[in-house]
Amino acid sequence: MTLTQYTGKVCGKHPDLGGLRRRCNRKCVGCGRDEVRAKAKVRLVISNRYVGPICALHPELKGLRRSVNSSCVGCSRDRSKLINKSLEGRRRHVMHARLRGRWTLHAKPSWASWNDVRKVYDRARVLGKVVDHIVPLKHELVCGLHCPDNFRIVAARTNGLKGNRFQVE
Repeated sequence: MTLTQYTGKVCGKHPDLGGLRRRCNRKCVGCGRDEVRAKAKVRLVISNRYVGPICALHPELKGLRRSVNSSCVGCSRDRSKLINKSLEGRRRHVMHARLRGRWTLHAKPSWASWNDVRKVYDRARVLGKVVDHIVPLKHELVCGLHCPDNFRIVAARTNGLKGNRFQVE
């Protein structure tokens, strides 16, 4: 027994603890431990996902949900497919591609050759991977260059997980 615990009424679920209770909320120590374990099971965080209630539309996902808005991963995927198929979704996609083209055009220094850039992209395509900018082209702290010195060839998933992050060393 510590300063934060006292002996009180014996709990029906945990008689083996002999009435050990917490001073802060007067709950049985065993019941508090059970609550924490139950919450940990419900909120099993896997990057930006957790396991929660099972969705009726996607039972094969076994309750996998997004941490951001607690929606079912399958339902979110279905919604994004609908948006991308719509005219407005395609327009947004085209507009983003145009802007990305402008960013890369302005980020290429005059001393870098387009042939060198193309060679790196061709090599990545042959390997079945993608080209990642080590220093992002567009970031609030830095502006990277679109040149072979700032490229690395990585798997698409690795590049997607990195996103637009930049670590200051």
